[in-house]
Amino acid sequence: MFSNIYSKIIGNKIQELLEIKNNLQGWKLEKQGNILSYFSSKYHNNQVNLAKFQGVIPVKFENAVEYYQDGLQNQCRQKNCGDLEYLEKVDDNTLVTLGKLRGNFLFDPRDLLTVQNKHQLNKDEVLITRSDINSHHFYVQNPHTIRADTKVYGIFLKRLDPVNTYLEAYFLYDLKGRIPAFIQTSMMKYNYEVLLNDIGQMKQL
Repeated sequence: MFSNIYSKIIGNKIQELLEIKNNLQGWKLEKQGNILSYFSSKYHNNQVNLAKFQGVIPVKFENAVEYYQDGLQNQCRQKNCGDLEYLEKVDDNTLVTLGKLRGNFLFDPRDLLTVQNKHQLNKDEVLITRSDINSHHFYVQNPHTIRADTKVYGIFLKRLDPVNTYLEAYFLYDLKGRIPAFIQTSMMKYNYEVLLNDIGQMKQL
């Protein structure tokens, strides 16, 4: 299925996301929007709940896939993707990325070093995953920065018709260190606004 050094990591993450999507229960509705709904659920022993966002977005399937995977390399080279840096293209479906969370008076900056993969589930559905990796030859950690964990990151994109796509996304991060739970929870809610912004950007493709 894969042919790069991250094959096992990617394969395990795909299986975890499919298990979450198909079997995890106990979802609580946190916010009902016009396009996206936000749910949360306890996941294993994590301090913060797993977040799920789902809805039908008025974007072509191909444009949504391009935005989340194929376009990432060029976006980052043009420095248009904010706190997400492109480090390496491993193959046509796999990128190494570095997410940066700015610090403030409450906590130090965080880094999220991940391998991102685009997996074709079938001709009309794609899964974008990010999985933690221990190191990369282009990554040098700042001594004042803490390495955080991407526990769960997956975006399912499914073609509904020529102009609409079903989006279902799962996010959970462990920021490490002494960070109040309410701050981590507020960050999950911030992902809702990020996704809405993504939809606006995708419409312009």
